[in-house]
Amino acid sequence: MEMAANNIARIAALLTILVAVADPFSQQIIGIVPCILQMDVLTASVSRTNTYVATGGHTGALESEVDSPMAVAINTGLVSPPDRITSLVSTTCESGNCTFGQFSSLAVCHSCNEITPQIVNLTRARGPWNYSLPWNESEEYLGFTDIHLAPSTHMNTSVALSPRHLLDVRILSLNVTTYESANAFQCQLYPCVRTYEASVTKSILEENVTSKFPLGFDAFGGFRYVLATSNLTLSGEQKLDCSMRPTNNTAGLVRVAIPNVDAAPQEPQSSGSKAPSGWFPEECVWTFGQSPYLAIRPEIQRYLYDTSIQQYDNTYIGSIVAKNLWRNGAINLDSVDTFMRNLSDVMTARIRNASPNGAGDYVLGRVFLDTICVEVRWAWLSYPVALVASGFAFFLILFIQSPREIAALRSWKSSNLAILFCSLEEAVRQKAELGWFRDEISEVAKTSFVQLEQDGAGKAKFLEG
Repeated sequence: MEMAANNIARIAALLTILVAVADPFSQQIIGIVPCILQMDVLTASVSRTNTYVATGGHTGALESEVDSPMAVAINTGLVSPPDRITSLVSTTCESGNCTFGQFSSLAVCHSCNEITPQIVNLTRARGPWNYSLPWNESEEYLGFTDIHLAPSTHMNTSVALSPRHLLDVRILSLNVTTYESANAFQCQLYPCVRTYEASVTKSILEENVTSKFPLGFDAFGGFRYVLATSNLTLSGEQKLDCSMRPTNNTAGLVRVAIPNVDAAPQEPQSSGSKAPSGWFPEECVWTFGQSPYLAIRPEIQRYLYDTSIQQYDNTYIGSIVAKNLWRNGAINLDSVDTFMRNLSDVMTARIRNASPNGAGDYVLGRVFLDTICVEVRWAWLSYPVALVASGFAFFLILFIQSPREIAALRSWKSSNLAILFCSLEEAVRQKAELGWFRDEISEVAKTSFVQLEQDGAGKAKFLEG
């Protein structure tokens, strides 16, 4: 029994020590951490549109002036595109951190490929280099002319305005590394519909194009590009039903041709072909209007037609657009593709910002706010919990080990009477017939009166009072 009591006492002492080091763990339970919360009271939007009809005005039969912001966009894309073209897209994000569901918008797309095998080497056995990129009359792209590289001409271009595209351009460039070969490229710009995934992080818009589809001519609307399809009707997280409607009720519907969207962009579709037609909801029809079509084509042609780089001694002469394209002789397929992508992206930003319905066509997003949150670190709670559990276990063991009889009930802190009686005068002890058990000492203490004095040896002793 005494052994069990000693063990319990040791456990109690150990628990007392462990409790003393619990404070650092308790302080670590609660932490202050940065977090992001969705704020429904704030707004977020990014521009998009189904229709582009902006123009600078009608100037004659099948002639229109280019819209001034589009003219600026074309110049910017060709001469000095920004590092982040997404900065040109109209965006609202009050917190600086927003997300948008997948959405689609009218846009301008491009494609480029290398046509070097079509180059004809006209170099004579003796004489200057001379390369030619002839125009194949069997092609449907009307308007190309033969391109030549003379001894002083290191790059030249030819532009065609085919019915299918906003622009077709061919580029012939001398290989300035060896001067013994040339490279040729062909690119197109065409109206399309792009599908995006977008987000704003620290006030910077990031977009990823997940798909793009070319537009075709609307046989019932003249020279306008139209695409009607159910695959591109995403606006935020909402997907519309864009299936063809019956003709018994055409309210709110538009009749359009159904172009072959699977055709490669470089394969022109004749505007006179009898394409099948149908009636579709207005919000499911993507339209690039006739007026901007007529105005944009000659505007881009003016920059890229007969764009050449001439060498005079060690100086290369040409327009800014030509120099940006030529890149000091480092022109290749990747650089040409980047050049055309910058142009198409800047033009697309203008188109998206020019929605006829303004912000009513924009995509709404979710706003997230950087803030400070209180975090409960549950792992740090394990030590205090273990201490509490150990305390309950200790008291349970103590209850089980304690005697049931009240008379023999053990007290963790014994009475001080036994210590006091150690200094009791012997006469008092004999008079009271004092025993050595706890209960006997308690009974004698009730009837004894003593006072603390010095004995003959100068020690403190309880003497009879």
